[in-house]
Amino acid sequence: MQGVEYKPMNVATQIVAGVNYRYLCKARRIDESGKKGKRFYAAIVVYKPLAGQGEPRILSIEKQSR
Repeated sequence: MQGVEYKPMNVATQIVAGVNYRYLCKARRIDESGKKGKRFYAAIVVYKPLAGQGEPRILSIEKQSR
């Protein structure tokens, strides 16, 4: 999500044909003027393929009800 500041707290990995990284983050929206909103938690999943198989990419960003 654009306009959101993320601060990773924990990470978990899953070996597949590459590696999935799941980051649990504290997040908060920041508007165009720089004003920060309420904090919330978000889970971000990043896939890193095997060497020579492409670039890492974000698979999902989901707001968490923690």
